Amino acid sequence: MLSIVSGLGCFAAWGLVALAQGPAPVQPTFSGGTTLIEVAAVVTAGGQAVNDLRRDEVQVLDDGVPQPLVAFEYVDLTTVTGPPQRRDFVLVLDDLQIDPRTTKPAQDVALALIDLLGANDRLAIVNTSPHELRQQFSVDRGQARALVRKLRGQQGAPIPQVWEYNTRRLLDVLNSVATALKGDAPERRTVVVVSEGRLALDPERDTDRDMLQDYRAVVRAAALSNIVVHGIDPRGLLAPQPAPATQGTSVDAVRGSAENRAASNAARRFGALGLLAGSTGGRMVVDHNAPDAGLAQVIRDSRQYYRLAYVQPGIPAAERSRPRTITVRVSRDDVQVRARSAYVPR
Repeated sequence: MLSIVSGLGCFAAWGLVALAQGPAPVQPTFSGGTTLIEVAAVVTAGGQAVNDLRRDEVQVLDDGVPQPLVAFEYVDLTTVTGPPQRRDFVLVLDDLQIDPRTTKPAQDVALALIDLLGANDRLAIVNTSPHELRQQFSVDRGQARALVRKLRGQQGAPIPQVWEYNTRRLLDVLNSVATALKGDAPERRTVVVVSEGRLALDPERDTDRDMLQDYRAVVRAAALSNIVVHGIDPRGLLAPQPAPATQGTSVDAVRGSAENRAASNAARRFGALGLLAGSTGGRMVVDHNAPDAGLAQVIRDSRQYYRLAYVQPGIPAAERSRPRTITVRVSRDDVQVRARSAYVPR
């Protein structure tokens, strides 16, 4: 039995039932303390999974240095039925960063995810505000839908201090989720975050430097627990907002509004949640009129991927707090690769 406890003390502990074993997993360590870095790589061509790669066609670089692969396996759970196809998902409802007016679209996205789950997939639910919405891992879709319908956006005043607090709160919850899953069956798990969070991280600001430490803690925990994080912004496409006057509106005013929209979308895509999605090999779905459209691909990604592993290189103690980059290259033309891009050494 696992438990997740809010680092800010707003949540009581909540149980996560033991996870079922999937296909034979790569073990996270060798005897004697050697550490393996496991990487799940989704490889597609024209939107379809590529399932016939050879080991010699795949290269993994750690901080730019090629690493010998000690594990190479293609996982395809679409070819099996019953409990062996089971995946585990955690739905994080970031109600602190959902505008009350966006409550219905946020509910719709979450309900769409529930509808796409397989019969054997298990789902846990947690939120970020003190109005607790929690469900331990379960296949009870009715219970999950009823819980989602209780969601209410709690986003407060649009000021930097509030955004910073809410972002750190989300990172704290994600760290708790990842930490709770550490040490369990090391099969890849999927976390889907429904959020309007848009705070970009600026390492030159003192508050953001502190927040970057929280972000790195989540990256570390996600790597240890083999978690991929996807972000879904329920607002969809943000249309330009021209000046109120219908006559005499300057071109500069309309252009400025469009530029503000572009800046806002960039912050949504490359803010704390967007960075985390990229670091863990997930997707960030923003600026789309049907934000739940990306969920089908999220489900497919959880069932078709390459499981790779290499031995963590020797790293001086002074550098162990610095995130290291992971790059997966495939020596085929016209393929797209998405994989974890960062980890913090163990």
